[in-house]
Amino acid sequence: MSELKPLSLHLLGEIAVFRGDHQLSLSASRKARALLAYLAATGEAHRRSRLCALLWDAPDDPRGALRSSLSRLRAVVDEPGRARIVTEGDTVRFDGEGVSIDLDEVRRVVAAGSASTVDLEAAAVLFRGDFIEGLMPANCPEFDAWCAAER
Repeated sequence: MSELKPLSLHLLGEIAVFRGDHQLSLSASRKARALLAYLAATGEAHRRSRLCALLWDAPDDPRGALRSSLSRLRAVVDEPGRARIVTEGDTVRFDGEGVSIDLDEVRRVVAAGSASTVDLEAAAVLFRGDFIEGLMPANCPEFDAWCAAER
C-alpha cells in the first residue's frame, strides 16, 4: 500500500490544493473555493449561520448550498481516516494539522519578528499573486470585506 502524500494548500495567488506534486481538482463553484479559503485562512471553527451569511443569499437555500459545498470540499481534502473538513455540532472548521498552507508559512516568518534573509526569501517565493487571486464570488459583500482586510 502506498503512503499518502502530504496535502498543501495555496492561498497566495489562485487557490490550489496539492497532494505531493499533484494538483487536485477543486470544485468549479467560486463559493465552495471561497469557503475552503475562509476556513483554512482563519483556522477557526465557524457557526453554519455565519458561513451562510458570509457566502449565500437568504432567498436561496443557504444551508443546502453550504452542505453541498462541504461535500465537494471533503471529496478533495479529506483523507482516509482523517477528516479535514470537520463539523462539530453547529460549527465547521478546517483541520490544517500537517497541511502546508502558504499563508501560514508567511505568517510564521512575519510573526518571528527578526527573520533571516533566507527565511524572508523562502516566504517571498510563496507569493504567486494576491491572496486568493481572482476568487470573488458574486453578491458576497461580507466575504469581499474580509478578503480585502486579509490582503
